[in-house]
Amino acid sequence: MTIQNIIKVGAAATAATLVGLLLSACQATQAVETFVNGEPCKNGPTVWLVPDVSGSTAALRKPGGLYAKAVETAITKTAESCGALYAGAVEGNGINTAWTIDGTEFRQTIGGNANLGAAARAQKAKQELFPKIPALLATTNTRGSDFLGVMRRVSEAADSLPDDQRKRLTLILVFDGVLYLPGHYSLYKTPIDTPARRKKFIARLKRGDDIPKLKGFDVYLAALGVGVSNRETAKAVIRLWQELVPLTGARLRSTDASLRYP
Repeated sequence: MTIQNIIKVGAAATAATLVGLLLSACQATQAVETFVNGEPCKNGPTVWLVPDVSGSTAALRKPGGLYAKAVETAITKTAESCGALYAGAVEGNGINTAWTIDGTEFRQTIGGNANLGAAARAQKAKQELFPKIPALLATTNTRGSDFLGVMRRVSEAADSLPDDQRKRLTLILVFDGVLYLPGHYSLYKTPIDTPARRKKFIARLKRGDDIPKLKGFDVYLAALGVGVSNRETAKAVIRLWQELVPLTGARLRSTDASLRYP
């Protein structure tokens, strides 16, 4: 090999080394920026959380009880998944006039990686929203809860959202499943506990256009049937909602006693 060729090879190797060093420096800088700024946090689900605060659920709404734990889970998981949360209690035939938690977003990019970011958002959610849980679960004077009205209200709220926030819609209901429909039926006097009675009742809802439209929603039902003293009636309540929710166009994800979300 001539001296000229040796010089050329050496120069090429030096250039390659310099390029490699520059690439390594850029990657290191990006790694530092990622650690400081966090992983990208794409818009997660938009979640509506509605617990039943009618008189029949008072024992379940005590601090540390089933309802409080479900609300805590919903808040934490929404924050971890970069979501936005609306939460309000039921009063009579629908949501009360103001959301206790009104569109709080947890979409910031904090933490050094996806796991750290999720944990940091969850911690922030606990600090900001857990103190609001007692007010959310406070006893009201309502004698019943019309969750079909609640579902309609949530559907209307979703329609007003920008398109990018309507991609993942979630409704979480924490309730015993007892509907309050004046003039329609009494769960306790006439339980809808047979396929024939469910069919008749649902047909009545269809005729009255009382089935809300929740196409595109994932629905999670927690505490369904809990607190209904007669176990056969409780089972009938669960079966009713298992049949009713799909008729709204939504996907029924769970009907567990404790909230299983997501």
